[in-house]
Amino acid sequence: MVLDPGHPRPVAGHYIYEHRAVMEKHSGRILREDEHIHHIDGDRQNNSVENLRIISPSEHAAIHDRDRERDRVGRFK
Repeated sequence: MVLDPGHPRPVAGHYIYEHRAVMEKHSGRILREDEHIHHIDGDRQNNSVENLRIISPSEHAAIHDRDRERDRVGRFK
């Protein structure tokens, strides 16, 4: 989390999630509440703009559902 006292939608106090701050700076706008940020490589600590993608909640759920299914199936091979 990063301190951003002027942000219109802080998560805790004056803090917002770093990945959202990175994408807001990159896109030049405040993200909508219904916009999710996906970490392409799966590493939530890797907040480089090249590793982040703005997606819808349904797209985000579908990506993680596929990942969970792949991991589940992989355990039984």
